[in-house]
Amino acid sequence: MATITINGISVDPETPHASVAASALASPDTSDTNYILVQTNEPLSDEQKEQLKAAGAEITEYVPDSTYVCYYPPADLGAVRALPFVTLAIRYMQGFKIAPTLRAASSEVHAANLAAQPIERPKSRDAVDIDVILHGNVSAEAVKEKIAVAAGLDPEEIRAYGKKFRVRIPRRRLEKVAAIDEVRHLEQYVRPSLMNTVAIGILRADRLHDANPVALRGAGQVVAVCDTGFDKGSTSNVHPAFTGRVKKLYPLGRSKANDPDGHGTHVAGSVLGDGTSANAGVGKVRGSAPAATAASISAAVSPITT
Repeated sequence: MATITINGISVDPETPHASVAASALASPDTSDTNYILVQTNEPLSDEQKEQLKAAGAEITEYVPDSTYVCYYPPADLGAVRALPFVTLAIRYMQGFKIAPTLRAASSEVHAANLAAQPIERPKSRDAVDIDVILHGNVSAEAVKEKIAVAAGLDPEEIRAYGKKFRVRIPRRRLEKVAAIDEVRHLEQYVRPSLMNTVAIGILRADRLHDANPVALRGAGQVVAVCDTGFDKGSTSNVHPAFTGRVKKLYPLGRSKANDPDGHGTHVAGSVLGDGTSANAGVGKVRGSAPAATAASISAAVSPITT
């Protein structure tokens, strides 16, 4: 069996932790939930997906590794487990629902206690901004009132953004919201920052730059970025971080290579920005290849919206 990763939590179903883990994984009872995890020994063919559907399991999404989240109203997993390509069929575990950033700092996540992970329980009415993510087949309007009650909010105060709700609630209510069956998971909402310098650290590119200031900064390399366009659509009238380093622009599907969306310019900065800024106090916000001497930026057919 392969490791299952959901909401920043990875669990090995074959972990040797406590017998309670084995019993929880082996239980066929899904009477109190309509969502299960089905792991297979190979990518599913259309025929196998039909067999899974005939057994009562409707796939809502794929999660790593080799696992499918399924909508499954029946109370017994026997029919799914009997399929020859299924290596594991278990209930969607409650422990996947609360992101690690919302849990107690000392919490260790493993299969033995995945169903009941601790979260911070401050005595004060400490509140946190979260995104409540719904399962793929759930209508936001259908569960709006249920989520509002669990969160202690007026239903009129919350609104859906596709398959999620963004709310501010007391931490003590996290478990109540997570207990709603239609909820896939909860994750902490972090407000966007204009000067975001986090990605380069996550990639550890800053360490490479410091270790080898020349060879590992993209010097002499041509980097192509295909996105929504670039800045004002000019190779010379550019942001100071790109001065003298944009060789060619290729507008694809339209006459201009400018960036009406902003995403393409942002990505170009993440790749090629050299940290130069005309704004005082901004600091060295550089990309992962800040010494690349030329770039070929292409414009997408239409702006990307996210």
